[in-house]
Amino acid sequence: MSWLTQSLSKCRYRAGNQKPAAFAPACLQQAPVRSPDDGSSYRDIMHCNKKPFYLKGGSTVDSSTMDSYLMHALNHINRTREIVVKNDAKLRSDPSKDILDDNSFLDQGFTRPKVLFLLPLKSIARRVVKRLIQLSPLSQKDIIAKFEGKFGESDDEVEEPVQSNKPADFDLLFAGDTDDEFLFGIKYTKKSMNLFSNFYSSDIIVASPLALIKKINGVDDNGKEPAKERDFDFLSSIEWLTSTIHTFYRDVHAHLISFLSDLKWSCKIDLVSNMLNFSMWNSLHVAKYMDKFTLIVVVDHADVILMQSWSHLYAVFEQLNQLPSKEHGTNVMRIRPWYLDQHARYYRQTILLSSYLTPEMNALFNGLCLNYEGKVKLVTEFKGVLSKIQFEAPQVYERFDASSITEVDDARFDHFCKKVYPKIQESDEGRVLLFVSSYFEYIRIRNFLKSQEASFCRIGETTSQQDISRARLWFFEGKKKILLYSERSHFYHRYKIRGAHHLIIYSLPGRKEFYPELVNMLSESENRKCTVFFSRLDLLKLERIVGTFAAQRLVSSDKSIFVFR
Repeated sequence: MSWLTQSLSKCRYRAGNQKPAAFAPACLQQAPVRSPDDGSSYRDIMHCNKKPFYLKGGSTVDSSTMDSYLMHALNHINRTREIVVKNDAKLRSDPSKDILDDNSFLDQGFTRPKVLFLLPLKSIARRVVKRLIQLSPLSQKDIIAKFEGKFGESDDEVEEPVQSNKPADFDLLFAGDTDDEFLFGIKYTKKSMNLFSNFYSSDIIVASPLALIKKINGVDDNGKEPAKERDFDFLSSIEWLTSTIHTFYRDVHAHLISFLSDLKWSCKIDLVSNMLNFSMWNSLHVAKYMDKFTLIVVVDHADVILMQSWSHLYAVFEQLNQLPSKEHGTNVMRIRPWYLDQHARYYRQTILLSSYLTPEMNALFNGLCLNYEGKVKLVTEFKGVLSKIQFEAPQVYERFDASSITEVDDARFDHFCKKVYPKIQESDEGRVLLFVSSYFEYIRIRNFLKSQEASFCRIGETTSQQDISRARLWFFEGKKKILLYSERSHFYHRYKIRGAHHLIIYSLPGRKEFYPELVNMLSESENRKCTVFFSRLDLLKLERIVGTFAAQRLVSSDKSIFVFR
C-alpha cells in the first residue's frame, strides 16, 4: 500500500490546514473539529444541510465534502491493510509464534470489505469513483478506460446546466446516467487499484440501496429469486478502524467525560451520547487493548435516496454486520473478538449526508446507528423560502391537531375530508391543484376522490406519459376540477402545471425549493390562493419553508390559522 500512503501524503500537503467539509460544515469552521486522519472523528455524524452539487454554488462545497470522506476512507484502508501485512510478515518470519497469546494479531473481520458507499444514482457513483481514480498516482488513463468500459461511457461532469425549461438544479442532477441499480467492488493492492473486483477481495463496496437489497434478497436481474443461496456475507465486516493501537486504561465514565469535553462547539449541536452501560462495555473486552474501533457506512445524497425508496436503505442497514453464513478464507484465529460476540454494530461509524432532514432519517440515525462513541447531529436555523415567491398571494396555513406520530396521517385526512373538501364541492370555481408529499397519501386521497365521484385527474409516479399529458390538458381547460399531484412526480419531472387558481398543499414538500415552485404556478390566475395543512409534528418541513423562528411561532401559538403574503 506504499503508493496509497504516498498519495495520501500529497493530498494532505495540498490541503494544508483546511478543515474537511464532511466533518466541518460551513457553520462549524471555527469549531475544534479534528482531521479525519487524526483517528478521533469516528462518531456517527448526520449532516442534513449539505449543499449538493446540483444547487447554485454547491459544486465546490459538495466536492470538498466528498474529498473529505474519500480521504477518510483511503486513510482507513491504508492503515488497516498495513497492520495485516505487518502481522503476516511476523508470522512468516516466525511460524512457531502462537497468535493466541498475542492480541496484536487480532486484526481482521469475517471478510475483507471495510467501507461501504451508498449512493442513489450511477452519475453520482461516477463522480465518487472518478475522484478515487484521481487520487491514484497510477496511470489514470488505463483505470478510467477500464471503468468506462464496464460502467458505461459518459461525458465529463456538466459544470453549467443545459438550456431547458426545467430548473437548473433538475438539469444538473439528472444530466448523467440516472440508473439506480449498481453494485461493484474496489480493491487496493501494493501497486494497483482494481475496479470491479470480487466482493470478498474488495476494500470498498460502491452500491445503490436497490442493487444491494436485491443482492441481499437473492433476486436476479430479471426480478426473480434464483435457486442458489443468498450471498451477502461481504457486508459482515464493513468497518472503519483507527490506526492507533495501545492499552485502553480509561473507564467508561472517564471516556464519557473526555468525549463531552472535546465538543466545545461554537454553534448549536444536538449531541446524543450513545455510550453502552458498564456491563456491556466490559463484555466488549476488546476495549482493554484497543483505543478506538469503529465500523462505518457513508450515505451521500440521502434526500435523493428518500425519493427512490427509503425502505431499501433501512433494510440494508438492518443486514449490516451480521454473522456470515459461511467461511470466506479468513483465519478465524485472527478475527477481532467483537465480531465473534456479535457486537460489531457498536463499532460502526455512519456518516449520513443530505440536503435536508426528515423523520425517516432521524429514525434510521437514532435506531440503527449505535456507535459506542456517540453521535453528532448538525442543527440548522433556516430563513425560509417565502421571499422566492414572485408575486403577492395569500398563503393560509391551517394547523390541525395530532397528539402523536401514529395519529398524524389520520388527523390530516380527517381535516381534509371534513373541513376542506366540502368547500371545494360547494365552490363553482374549480382549478384546484392538490399537492401531496408521500405515495401513501396520494393513494389515500385518490381513493377518497373516487368514492366521492369527484371531478379530478392525477399525476403520480406511476402515471403513464399519455395520462399525464391528458390530465394536464383537462385541468388547464377546466374539464377537471381537481388535479392530484405527488411530490415524487414533481421531483422526477418538475412539471409546470398551468391553469391552477387554488393551490392546496395537503402535506408540505420535503424539499424547500419545491414550495415556491408550486406557489408560482398560480401566476396566471387573477384570484389566486394557497392553503397549507400542517401539524406540530411537521416542524422539520415547516421551518425550511417559513423559517425557524416563524415555524416555532406557528406550532406554539394558541391560534390555528395563519396568513402569509
